[in-house]
Amino acid sequence: MMMNANFFINLALVLGWLLVAFIAVALFAMAQFIGSQYAFTHLGVSRMGPRLGKRLGSTKFTHRREKIPLKKLATGDQWTLFVFLDASPLSFKLIPDLVEFASFVTDKFSFIIFYQGALGNLESLLNYSYFKVFEMTQADHDLSTRLGIRVKPYALLVHQKSMELVAKGLVNHTGHLCTLIYNAQTRKGERRELVNVASTICQPTFKEIESSLRNQKLDE
Repeated sequence: MMMNANFFINLALVLGWLLVAFIAVALFAMAQFIGSQYAFTHLGVSRMGPRLGKRLGSTKFTHRREKIPLKKLATGDQWTLFVFLDASPLSFKLIPDLVEFASFVTDKFSFIIFYQGALGNLESLLNYSYFKVFEMTQADHDLSTRLGIRVKPYALLVHQKSMELVAKGLVNHTGHLCTLIYNAQTRKGERRELVNVASTICQPTFKEIESSLRNQKLDE
């Protein structure tokens, strides 16, 4: 009887620990799922990436075992757009829009593409001289992590001279690129010039944003 009692006690303890382990795994999986969903919410996206106003010039990434400051890559006349892509359908869907957008603003912009994948997949981008494309190997991938970018395609708009971050966000299509421009937090004169540079391709998006802002004021 004593042996049977010890057996059942030990069995209960084992089952109890298994239950605790199962609950811990389930809670971890749930936290991961909620975290990934939060990353796609408006609040999650707005908090992603470096804070607006931060200077990114000294931020470095490792490329072919060389640490390169982002400042060294920013060669635009006034603005640099850092775009982070991966092998997802959303990233590839953005490429034609990105090419078209760049063709309208290339006089004032430089475009730096960080791609997490094989460069051969970006042949359509490599054909254009105004894109600098860097393959993000596993060793380089920590740049996205350090900048707090968990979802792609994502873009950072930086003032070329000061390397100050003026806008950031998800960029799934032309409308998102234009919204990034419109919402840039920079000096009034610079912002007006920035909007003017992109006005040809972004006119429909700008009108939609301004109409929405007017409606919000009327509702207040």
